Amino acid sequence: MKKNHITLTIGAILVIIFGFMLLTYQVRHTEVAIRETITGSAYNIDEGFKFRFPWPINEIHKFDKRIQSSDWVFATTNTKEGKPILVKVFATWKIIDALQFFQTFDGDLAEANSKLEDIVLSAQTAVIADYTFEQIVNTDAELLKLAEIEDEMLIEAGTYTKELGIKITMVGIKRLGLP
Repeated sequence: MKKNHITLTIGAILVIIFGFMLLTYQVRHTEVAIRETITGSAYNIDEGFKFRFPWPINEIHKFDKRIQSSDWVFATTNTKEGKPILVKVFATWKIIDALQFFQTFDGDLAEANSKLEDIVLSAQTAVIADYTFEQIVNTDAELLKLAEIEDEMLIEAGTYTKELGIKITMVGIKRLGLP
């Protein structure tokens, strides 16, 4: 008889724990999140401990808001005088608006990385076309303009990412090569 009470007590505790897990969620300080309702509306959520209705009524989508890093393969770009140069760039970025990010990419980081690659590579082509080969590759530090090129690529690429819900924090040249 005593075994039944212990089993029932443990079962009741487990039901309470799982019920509590169904009705609550937490957004950590390293995350951004949205709450999507059954009607299709969605909105951004602040960090913290929150209550919610179970799955079909509310769905919570969380994304990492820490800085992400992306780099891509060499791309051939022409300098101001028309000389081809191989450039490998990288970008660091973060999600600033979870709702906009979710609506644009459906929460897919790979799709966001692909779109970001297109944006950064087009900025690379546009910016490097304004500089000569000697301003990109040179042993004299005063003639090099790499920091200026990286800053211009950041500004150029940043203008296209605001409506995507992401912010590019840094664009840099990782490697240079000759074809």
